[in-house]
Amino acid sequence: MEINLRALKAVSLAASIEETRYYLKGVNVSVVNGSLCMVATNGHLLMGMQFPTDAAPCNVIVPLDLIRRIKLVRKIDEAELEIDGTQITIKYAGGVYGAAVVDGSFPDWRRICPKEISGEVAQFDVRYFETFYDAAKLMYPGEKPCIVVGHNGNSPALIHWYPEALGVLMPIRNTTPPTTPLWVQGGIQ
Repeated sequence: MEINLRALKAVSLAASIEETRYYLKGVNVSVVNGSLCMVATNGHLLMGMQFPTDAAPCNVIVPLDLIRRIKLVRKIDEAELEIDGTQITIKYAGGVYGAAVVDGSFPDWRRICPKEISGEVAQFDVRYFETFYDAAKLMYPGEKPCIVVGHNGNSPALIHWYPEALGVLMPIRNTTPPTTPLWVQGGIQ
């Protein structure tokens, strides 16, 4: 099947690097009803993209180490992904890269996606915004993308990082709001 390698690499930035969460160490690629969906998560953030396809139905986890081995070539986004049992091959820019698919079940990621946004402000680990920014830069080479947060209080927030892409970020819960230090108020010199 034909895939957008730039999108696969962008989504892979959300994959886990923890050995104990091996089933999250890649991108879940599934084809259902003419739609190719790529999703990755580390449990704190989730990224996904969807594309139309005429490929046969499938559901595999493409290993992160395979995705990282492939270097993007300017102006070539399309690659060929082949699945043969437990083996996966990606053909891109004259190179052939292969590995075993991740042996595991990807979680039901749709379950954590918010259906509505409350607008209630939340706190987040700021490092994850850089991950969304890096993914957007892969999709917008040479541009400065804008990351927009759909705040949702203590529930998962929606992150807009690319048109029609999915971004979900878990908030930091039970945080104490900051107060102005006494020295600013003139109490301590």
